[in-house]
Amino acid sequence: MSTPRNAVIIDPADTVAVSIQELRAGDMACATLPDGTTEQISITTDVPLFHKFARRPMAEGEAVVKYGAYIATATEPIARGAWVHVHNAASSDAQKQEADRG
Repeated sequence: MSTPRNAVIIDPADTVAVSIQELRAGDMACATLPDGTTEQISITTDVPLFHKFARRPMAEGEAVVKYGAYIATATEPIARGAWVHVHNAASSDAQKQEADRG
């Protein structure tokens, strides 16, 4: 039995996926990529409905990319499957300009 789709990935460059249902630590997230392939990610922290979680580990200072666009910078290391929000990512115009130069 396959895991039902419970997350969205819009662009292959996205470093995060978006939950389309509440996810709990230990759940398996499943998303279909634009090319039709499926990606499964083990969730390591609770993720509220319509919130982001990491598709792969991210280092402090790394750009957070959602829907193919920069949205924030990781303020601490973020594990694959962890909730990504204001507690571990921040955004400002200055950070966006730096990421665009990067």
